Amino acid sequence: MGMKELRYYYFIVLMIIGVMIISSCAPPEDKKQQVLEHITLNVCQTDSENADYWETTKINLFDKAGLVKVGELPPCSSIVLEVIEKQDIGGLEHYKVRYNSISGWQTKRLLVGEEKTDG
Repeated sequence: MGMKELRYYYFIVLMIIGVMIISSCAPPEDKKQQVLEHITLNVCQTDSENADYWETTKINLFDKAGLVKVGELPPCSSIVLEVIEKQDIGGLEHYKVRYNSISGWQTKRLLVGEEKTDG
């Protein structure tokens, strides 16, 4: 291998390393998403009739399809969640929420409780 080919090889290697370094500095996809609102999660208050159940379980977060569990949240700790996306799925409003490094989908009804209507 001649000197010219060796320089070309090193140049390509340095370019690949540079791209890898720059791409690793980019924030994760969820960190780029704008926060739509903040909600406080405390299912023991919003579903007080079943508080004893909620105290011994976790709220699961799912991928968009709802088939793969991607995380868990403590239901009664009054943690503040960032809502980063909203979507109607199967007639129910779903929120994509983020808490620390965990993000996933769950129904609005479970996260904030039933909306009370007078009537």
